[in-house]
Amino acid sequence: VQDKFRIDELYAAVFVRPIKLIGKGIFIFVDRILIDQILVEGTAALTGLFARLARWFQNGDGQGYMAWFAVGVAVLVGFATQPSLSGDLQVKTNGLDVEVDARHGAGTSQRPLEYEFDFDDDGKPEVVGASPEAHHTYARPGSYKLRITVRSPAWGTKRTEVQRIEVR
Repeated sequence: VQDKFRIDELYAAVFVRPIKLIGKGIFIFVDRILIDQILVEGTAALTGLFARLARWFQNGDGQGYMAWFAVGVAVLVGFATQPSLSGDLQVKTNGLDVEVDARHGAGTSQRPLEYEFDFDDDGKPEVVGASPEAHHTYARPGSYKLRITVRSPAWGTKRTEVQRIEVR
């Protein structure tokens, strides 16, 4: 009774000390590491990095600016003139017959395109023409590589996609 049955010491050992340790751990992780080191110092380091990069590019050389502008325009024109070929080709197999639709998911093109379908990936296309659809019948079942090339005659650009198909 004189020491209150040591309830205060038991309460401190069971509740107060663990909560203080957890609070100190959260303080060290959240405040010191997350906020101070990552958010504050990390943001400052990232800003300094971008400043060094900008200083390298922003040097007052007008000819250099125009050269980078011309390179950017060339890259944009290159992307814009690439013929569209969807990565989601529609390939239907029925026995040894295979039908391919190269415009599935890509939408319709406003400019005329030329399609080459090489059904056995031997470098010699079996179907060539302006149609994005092709039909081929294999001689025997097996696993084949289908190579589709789309050309834009207006720009002289092309895009090729290879897909593996199983014929049973």
